[in-house]
Order: sequence, then structure tokens, then C-alpha cells
Amino acid sequence: MASGLARPGVAVLLAVLALAVTAPPAAAQKPPWEVAEAKVVDRAVGPRGDEVQVFDGDSKALKVFLTVAVKYEKVPTAAAVRAAQILDKKKKPVGQLFNVVVDKDDKKSVTLIFQSATPWGALTDLQLKLSGQTVPLEK
Repeated sequence: MASGLARPGVAVLLAVLALAVTAPPAAAQKPPWEVAEAKVVDRAVGPRGDEVQVFDGDSKALKVFLTVAVKYEKVPTAAAVRAAQILDKKKKPVGQLFNVVVDKDDKKSVTLIFQSATPWGALTDLQLKLSGQTVPLEK
């Protein structure tokens, strides 16, 4: 008699598992920000407001800065912005956050400036990780 009761329980468990496996994935939550523009440049605004460039041995300016203009739905916290990372196609962090420039007229518009030890590659291989969510730099 006990074995007869176990079979319906197993059947219910299998049915629940089947639904979980075949159910469509939940839609990814849209981040509370969007990348307005991303570009690789050879000069950037430093933390003190001065313009910074990096040169190679032949006095050629290297494109080691990546600027990412981000538009938030509401004014972000400094901690959230400073936690931003650029990820490569293997989802590994590359470069480091060099500076953050907040638009004086629109505090929801922020430009993140990243610096790399070598010139940046293709933007299509890079993603922005911000507030726990990741999006490609180019769509």
C-alpha cells in the first residue's frame, strides 16, 4: 500500500520538473540605465579636470581610453557608478575605471572613462557591467 502512494507523488514531481524545464525563461529585467554611446579615444578628462593622453615611444597618442556615456532613469549613487566594469567576450574584467564625469545639467547622464594598459580592441567584443547587469557596448 505504501508503494502505491509513492507512485502518484513521483508522477507529480516529474510533472513539475517537466514544466520547469520546458517553461520559457523569464524575460531579463531591463537595466535602469542604457548605454547612449561608447567610443575609444586617445585623450580623456582626468580626475582633476585636466586632459590626459598616453604616448608610445614614437610620441604617438595611444587609444587607451574608452568613454561610455550612460543615461540613467534616475540619479545614480556614486557607489553604483564606481562599481562599473568593462568585460571582454569571456566575461572577464578588462581595463579599469579612470574617471567619472557627471553632466552638470542632467545628473542622470554620466560618462564613464576606462583606461587600458594597451589600446582597446573592437567594441563589439566588450560589455558594460553596471548595477549587477551586463549589456553589450554596441547593439
